Amino acid sequence: MISMENIKTSLSLRNMKITSKLTVLVCVTLAGFIGFAAVAYTTLNAVKVNGALYDEISQGQNMIADTAPPTLNVMTIRLIVARMGDDAGNKEAVQADVESLRAAEKKVPGKL
Repeated sequence: MISMENIKTSLSLRNMKITSKLTVLVCVTLAGFIGFAAVAYTTLNAVKVNGALYDEISQGQNMIADTAPPTLNVMTIRLIVARMGDDAGNKEAVQADVESLRAAEKKVPGKL
């Protein structure tokens, strides 16, 4: 009759031949490399450029950009006002600067 103790001792590494031990070692190592390769492949596919995660992040950024109001470019207006100060003695130049200022204000969506 075969007992559990006989099965356990016959399957232990101590009772195996060297070739069997090396075969088990190579198989376990190979299984580890294959498992690592599978995890690495799925991870790289998930986070690659133009992958699923990239598209999700890109859509989120595009949605934020679409719903956020545009930034105000006040540098153009400041430049025109500074130029108006320089042209204070010349009415024609000031009038041209006022027209430039009005044109720049029209480009700004929603007045302050």
